[in-house]
Amino acid sequence: MNSFTILIITFNRSKLLQRCLQSLLPHQERIGFDIHVVVNGDDSETTLLLKNSFPKIKWKSIKKTNPGEARNIGIKDINSDFLFFLDDDTILPFDYFDQIKKIFNENSDLNIFGGPDANYPNSNNWEKALSLALKSPLATASTRYRHRTDLSSSISNEKKLILCNMWVKNSLLKDGLEFDKRFFRNEENVLIHQAKKMNIKTHYFPKLFVYHKRRASTWQLFRAVMLSGSGRLRSFFYYPSSLDPIYFIPFFFTTYVFLLFLLDTSFLFKLPIILYLGLNLFFSWKISKNKRNTLFILRVSYIQFIINFAYGFGFYLELLSRLTSMVRFR
Repeated sequence: MNSFTILIITFNRSKLLQRCLQSLLPHQERIGFDIHVVVNGDDSETTLLLKNSFPKIKWKSIKKTNPGEARNIGIKDINSDFLFFLDDDTILPFDYFDQIKKIFNENSDLNIFGGPDANYPNSNNWEKALSLALKSPLATASTRYRHRTDLSSSISNEKKLILCNMWVKNSLLKDGLEFDKRFFRNEENVLIHQAKKMNIKTHYFPKLFVYHKRRASTWQLFRAVMLSGSGRLRSFFYYPSSLDPIYFIPFFFTTYVFLLFLLDTSFLFKLPIILYLGLNLFFSWKISKNKRNTLFILRVSYIQFIINFAYGFGFYLELLSRLTSMVRFR
């Protein structure tokens, strides 16, 4: 099997990082690979954890920057054949590297590949509902494949790969492919878009999944999705060839919701939201499968609405940022 190094970027999440690293140590002892941790900012709790509890893990602390640039910095110290980008809030299934061995044995043309994420074992009902909502075409459209483990392996694109579980051939990163430091989120989308322009194939293996901690509250979810929406629109400005009209649907949805609250509207104008709510409940019921009690279905429905609205709101934030910049530099 090709040599590889796991690269983790972390900041102020020592408890999650500790759980992640503890899940990796048995694999490291059995297989033998390096783990590099980049502490992205002044974080004494995490540095003490690494010094005292994980002496075999390589780490460095850097001046606070965005995650993409932190990854670029971490990449410079690594000479393995592949880099395995893993988030600090992930846990690996016991057979993860058995899947990796099989993938390397059956594929000779691997450059960038990965698989989906799943919610933690023993997740609470909120986290389970969020995981289901992330699989809904109403909430996440074609990017729902990032969270599904029941599909077939395929040649892929950025709509299927997720940065918390992504492998990249190191030679590509040494030869000019890098994370765009202008992005706080969505940096993997941009990286894969750049790879596509270089005719580099990406692969998706749905059985190669990781357990990924879900956002624990409405605000955490709203903020994360909002930043993803903002990053997506930013990618369209910097990389016009990546533009996909489907990502504008949440923007129009959010605009419509704003108008509903601001205007004294007729029943005809309210009809789309009535249809949306009906569709939302239908998808919530459909994806809930065996957990079809009313409260759980309503929770899934609520989360889908938050995802749709927050993503569109992120577009507004990016537009506001660009308009502000234009005024500042006139």
